[in-house]
Amino acid sequence: MNSIGLSRKVAQEELESLVAQKNVVIQLMIDKGYMDNPFLSDQSSKAGLEFKLNDLRRQIAEVREYHSLHLLGSLDSESKRLNSLTGGLIGLTIALIAATIALVVRAFM
Repeated sequence: MNSIGLSRKVAQEELESLVAQKNVVIQLMIDKGYMDNPFLSDQSSKAGLEFKLNDLRRQIAEVREYHSLHLLGSLDSESKRLNSLTGGLIGLTIALIAATIALVVRAFM
């Protein structure tokens, strides 16, 4: 099966890594006091950490989107398979009905 996106395992591993990185950046911002005081003299360092935090959030959103694509592809594949099985079962049911009718007609003749 050709699928687009990320499998659950790969997505989970990437999300765990990205969330851990994000938590490190947030903790660093808390430790430096960037979360409480918007008027710090070290604005370039704060801006760099904010950029990194936003980039990590974007990457997390992308991983989730790619995993969603994988799920949609899997659902489409499973839907096609179920449609084929349903058609087969309908055909089998029709054949059994025809055989039953033939047996009943033969029994009463």
